[in-house]
Amino acid sequence: MGRQAVPVLVILVGCGRFGFQPAPVDGAGDGNGSGTADARACPAPSVVAVGTAPKGAAIGDIDGDGNADLVVTANAGATIGILPGRGDATFGPRQDLATAVDPWGVIVRDLDRDGAQDVVVAGSMVTVFPNRGGLGASAYYAGPTLEHELDTGDFNGDGIPDLAIVDGTTNALNLYLGVGDGTFGAFTAYQLGANPRTPRVADFDRDGALDVVTCDNGAFALGFSRGTGSGTFNPEVRFGVGGSSVDAADLDHDGILDLVEAGLATTANPAYTYRGNGDGSFTAGPTATLGTGPGQLALGDFDLDGDPDLAATNMNAATVSVLHGNGDLTFGGKADYPTGSRPFAVTTGDLDHDAFPDIVVVNYGDATVSVLPGCSL
Repeated sequence: MGRQAVPVLVILVGCGRFGFQPAPVDGAGDGNGSGTADARACPAPSVVAVGTAPKGAAIGDIDGDGNADLVVTANAGATIGILPGRGDATFGPRQDLATAVDPWGVIVRDLDRDGAQDVVVAGSMVTVFPNRGGLGASAYYAGPTLEHELDTGDFNGDGIPDLAIVDGTTNALNLYLGVGDGTFGAFTAYQLGANPRTPRVADFDRDGALDVVTCDNGAFALGFSRGTGSGTFNPEVRFGVGGSSVDAADLDHDGILDLVEAGLATTANPAYTYRGNGDGSFTAGPTATLGTGPGQLALGDFDLDGDPDLAATNMNAATVSVLHGNGDLTFGGKADYPTGSRPFAVTTGDLDHDAFPDIVVVNYGDATVSVLPGCSL
């Protein structure tokens, strides 16, 4: 009998200027058992089990112990795995919770304003797990078909978190307005380009109302949906070129949000930048080079120099690329770190309380489940 394929979760622990170090492995969780922070040796790769065919991950303190926890969707198993963080970039035993079919994107947010982090999963239906001193019974909200990825924001100014979810079958942005107790009303759909991905919520035009930018993969464009502030959106405006993922940050320190897009796989494997004009429009900027088969990207200041940096999965190369931002929409040289097979998603967060954002890569297609620390890779 052949071995069952099991996905891989790769964690690279940031230690500044792209010197990614491994997680400590001793019982005290501090690298040498002294009980105090100390320099970490580079151990052999360790493992973290996640469910079959993972597609999304999110970081947040779900159990309220002050340590960042990890949530990973298991698309084939219709579950999410909750991995409680120990505060040293390692995790306790995984707890699996059932979701609707085809779970994909996941977020961790306080939906009912009680101070506890709740979990929302996009899939064949939206699955909401309220946190009542622990994640409680799930609630389901029926979308039209299959909703892929999501973000949150207060789109109607009532102080209550709402959901913005992209649907890759109907090619729509589905807006669910929050009620205030962690529940949501029926969705309203807004047309997008074909196969929209990675919605990013922010006030891109600085009018006080939240907007949404999406990567309309099948339309070979980015899309800007201008929010009205009353819980509705104006028709999408498309610009740029096609890609697989988009993220936003102020790359050039002018107080205006800019965009970085992972381009579709080509011989160049580009990362496109777009300078924000402050009115909801964007101007094409410099291009950087990623690894083979760019997938999802995330922005974060990994070396704490004040300039946003870039991490992007390379699905065809089984690596994640890290590029140092120069503070002017350009990036320095690319450093590639090995991952498992078919790295699909990437997210960042401080898993070990050292102030440096760490990188979590979710690998869709590996035959093992591994944590591969990136100390001298």
